[in-house]
Amino acid sequence: MNDIGEVLITLARPVCFELYDVNRDAGGFILIDRESFNTSALGLIVGQGDTPVQQRLWLADAMEWLRSSAEHPIRSVAKVASWRVIGSATTMAVAYAITGDLRVSAAIGAAEIIAKVVLSYTHERLWSRVKFGLQGLSLSGKTR
Repeated sequence: MNDIGEVLITLARPVCFELYDVNRDAGGFILIDRESFNTSALGLIVGQGDTPVQQRLWLADAMEWLRSSAEHPIRSVAKVASWRVIGSATTMAVAYAITGDLRVSAAIGAAEIIAKVVLSYTHERLWSRVKFGLQGLSLSGKTR
């Protein structure tokens, strides 16, 4: 406990990462115990057993896997819309259970829909300015 050391970690499946000195956001990690959910360790990625070229190829493969999907975009839109209906209906039901007033619960539900549409749009526009995950870019935002 509370020791500092250098370790080699082997993973069961690929994960995306960058070296800490290249990208501080993607170069750190936390290990969580599956049973207690306590933090077991944290660390910085300072290297990998493979060569830098193999690291980049591995990262490119992992990013391609994340981009590929069998779902059609229309399915994603339908899932978002159905989730929004469920979320808003739940908000209105909880508001009605608390207030006992149908008008108040409808007003809360309408305000929630408007607020979340505005927040979602703003969130999407902010992400349009972030270079993370765009084709031809590494996790650090530098072109390859």
